[in-house]
Amino acid sequence: MPNAEFHLATIDRLPLANASVDVVISNCVINLATDKPAVFREIARVLKPGGRLAVSDIALKQRCRGNWRRMSWRMWGVLPGQS
Repeated sequence: MPNAEFHLATIDRLPLANASVDVVISNCVINLATDKPAVFREIARVLKPGGRLAVSDIALKQRCRGNWRRMSWRMWGVLPGQS
């Protein structure tokens, strides 16, 4: 595919040049990283100005009790500046 590249790497050390990426997609990887600030620094380093980050991850600090489906919809939000 001429418009996509795939690299095998850890999310806290990407083998990419500074400001070289349009989109970073993470699907349940950030929660496994031990140094989360390093992950976000690395993502910021490789993203082009105006680049986008898409994250699908687990972000619970305690056990989810009750109706988890209803509670999960309350946890959804948008990033500042997004609609």
